[in-house]
Amino acid sequence: MLPLPKAPGEKSVYLADHQYPLPQFKIDRAEKVKLTGKFQQIWQAINKGKDWREHVLKPAILTLDPGETTGVCWKDFNSDELWLMQWETKDIGLSFKQLLDFLERYEPFHVRYEDYKVYAWKAQDHSNASLHTPQWIGAIRAALCLADIPYSFKMAQQPKGWFTDDKLKMFDMYEAGMRHARDAERHMLFYMCFPDKKDD
Repeated sequence: MLPLPKAPGEKSVYLADHQYPLPQFKIDRAEKVKLTGKFQQIWQAINKGKDWREHVLKPAILTLDPGETTGVCWKDFNSDELWLMQWETKDIGLSFKQLLDFLERYEPFHVRYEDYKVYAWKAQDHSNASLHTPQWIGAIRAALCLADIPYSFKMAQQPKGWFTDDKLKMFDMYEAGMRHARDAERHMLFYMCFPDKKDD
């Protein structure tokens, strides 16, 4: 769980062996999940001949499920643990500055975020809507470009299809009550297994 704030308006999350302050980000919850042996077996079956430590443990990776509450999954350098978080990102301008600060501080090897599309059959549902999520995705992409961080994006279907709630429970990697963070976790696991899959 989250430690006590260091100062008014500032909360900190422990990532790996370090305390990472995230000023102004409102974080409703943070939980640590270990990459279990059950997941490693699946990864090795998919990625035969590849080095688990080199391709999974070594790089720092950030995955995001954007929305007014953004699901976050962070894997630190040389770590077999994931941090699941949910950031309040209703204010796009403020959230952009906070994300850029995070990227410049911790320099992930790669960022994967969930993309969003308005399909024709749902267009009527979006009429006169402000569409917060695509605006926030544009801000995320701008922050990634400014920080010069490699990124990719993926629609939700494949990660959700591969890493269902039942699969996460089977891996002992399911955190109840963190719907957005779990979606970011699915993107993390899918990226680890299929890093070369092209963007949707």
